[in-house]
Amino acid sequence: MVIIAVANPAGGTGKTTTARAIATSAVEYGKRTVLVDMDERATLTFFHGVENPRHSSADVLQGRAGISTAGLSTAERYTFIPSSARNSVLERNPDSAVWSKNFASAMAAAELPIDVVVLDLPSSISQALAWGVESATKVVVPFTETIGAIRGAIQVKNIRATEVHGLAVLQKDLGSELATELSQEMPILDTAIPKGNQVGLGELKKQSVLVSSKESAIAQAYREMTYFLLGL
Repeated sequence: MVIIAVANPAGGTGKTTTARAIATSAVEYGKRTVLVDMDERATLTFFHGVENPRHSSADVLQGRAGISTAGLSTAERYTFIPSSARNSVLERNPDSAVWSKNFASAMAAAELPIDVVVLDLPSSISQALAWGVESATKVVVPFTETIGAIRGAIQVKNIRATEVHGLAVLQKDLGSELATELSQEMPILDTAIPKGNQVGLGELKKQSVLVSSKESAIAQAYREMTYFLLGL
């Protein structure tokens, strides 16, 4: 099972969009996929048309729910585990060893074997962020052309110094000054996600850009990037 964590504590980096795009792409490549919202702001959950779910990813980490109870079916054909403001309880009970055991048990108890898990991690420096980064097989750090985004990427890299990949989001190319600077800290994925309004239009429909604008350059770029991450 491959666990891909998408992380950047800086806001506005395309983290949530990227996590959903990876999950959608993985399904297109025939992988049984679970997308997990770990962010207590629950933006990804809202984009799935869900508010105040009965069970959340915090319940899974605390052993109170499994995929059969917390997981939601989606039009994109991955299983989605939502979040809510209640996820803040994780910061008051930071036992990462117990979280890892409960998470592994939940994945193992799934009706069918899970190929890919995508974690949309919190937009803050937190115990949940650290757990997700440490637990992942690969970490993707979306960044934009801002100092804050680069700082956030380096903060993630400082949690885990290996297998962290920078992803340029809404960029025209990879040759910018800030991208070059970040490349000194971590490998930069060859795919830059181009600019376009398709992401916002998809969010209005509560859809991934890979569904709402499946032939767009943005969608194709996310597919290419996911293909590399999955080692296909």
